[in-house]
Amino acid sequence: MAKLNIAHLDFIHRWSRYINHIDLTAILKNNSFTNIAIYGGGGVGELLFEYLYGTDINVKCIIDINEDLNFPYDVEVITPKKFVELNIDVDSIFITPFDFEDIIAYLKPFVNYPLIPLNLFVVDIDGLRYLSDVERHLEKYNIHLYMLDITWPLSIYIKNPSEKEQLSFIHKSLAKNFNLEIKSNINLLRDFYDDLPQCDDEYIKQVFPTIRIIEKDGIRYREDIESKYKNIISGVRLTTDVPKKYDNTIHFFGPCYAAGIQGKRIKCQK
Repeated sequence: MAKLNIAHLDFIHRWSRYINHIDLTAILKNNSFTNIAIYGGGGVGELLFEYLYGTDINVKCIIDINEDLNFPYDVEVITPKKFVELNIDVDSIFITPFDFEDIIAYLKPFVNYPLIPLNLFVVDIDGLRYLSDVERHLEKYNIHLYMLDITWPLSIYIKNPSEKEQLSFIHKSLAKNFNLEIKSNINLLRDFYDDLPQCDDEYIKQVFPTIRIIEKDGIRYREDIESKYKNIISGVRLTTDVPKKYDNTIHFFGPCYAAGIQGKRIKCQK
């Protein structure tokens, strides 16, 4: 097997847990992915091929930028360029490199079937088990649990991306740099949101205020902030248009994109 570096450890852990609890071949067959290609002939590509070897899933070829790749199994290895030129017919391509964005960008104009990053496809079993327990608990109170899978960068999966979404995809560092201090990125943000008529330096500072994390009694909180466009008081995001009386409440749990610029705790009226 090809050498696996430390960056693969999290994936290998999830992979071993995943295949011990989930029948991957059944999932592929249920989605009509019976004739696939694997992009990447490294250690992760070998893992996937070994798992599928001898099953009903046919790996038609390995796609790899190294045309001299010595893949340890009897399967054709071709370059991405040759794969596109030959117009090879498969049900899907499973992409094993973790930096899959450029690969999808290259292949997407030439294929009309799913391009699936394996790292995102292999879900965290422990996380699913925990959510399953939470779901069973909430059912006692007639509360429903739904899971949303939002994969970055979103523009990869948007059929008709806007000019700004295309820009975010083409210049991936643009989106990544949003996490840096606003002082050094205010020009970057202004350029990205310049289609908004109210977008100026003051608007950006209030939409993207610097948020600090504080700790009380061993629990970490976001520090309260107040601005014209974003307010967090006692850990609760305050927004406009929330009715004083409401019938139901929807809570969002997750990382930053669960809140988003317009994120809020939604209170629903019938």
